[in-house]
Amino acid sequence: MGTVRQRSDGRWEGRYTGLDGKQHSVYAKGQKECTDALRAAMNDVDNDIWQKPSVMTVSEWLEIWLKDYQGDNSELTVLKYRSISKNNFTPTIGNIKLTKLSPIHIRRFITAMKNKDLSQVTISNYLRILKTALNAAVEAKLIKESPANGI
Repeated sequence: MGTVRQRSDGRWEGRYTGLDGKQHSVYAKGQKECTDALRAAMNDVDNDIWQKPSVMTVSEWLEIWLKDYQGDNSELTVLKYRSISKNNFTPTIGNIKLTKLSPIHIRRFITAMKNKDLSQVTISNYLRILKTALNAAVEAKLIKESPANGI
């Protein structure tokens, strides 16, 4: 069972019990959106596919990915990826929680790179790196699907 209530700040909160036995919340601007999000979370619990919401940011995940998932790449490649992450991903999408990252954020990242007058090839390379890192986050069960799919 779950409950929905309007908070004093005007947002709606849905509360449910996760597979870990603890209470968790979903938030939305409207009651219907909150009810839908709550229903989806409870459906995941019922089907044993629920994942504990992560508080990890995109930057934190990228650091883990660079450290633990790049063993097959040369040291030079990893240094290049680290530089791209520090100079491009971190300033634009780094502070966003990994579970909150959406296609809109990635589109904004692409726009920010275009505003830096980077070539389309460079932007495509950055996007490929980001997609690879996000696919690894899916594999690690930190997110259900990559928000970069289809971009």
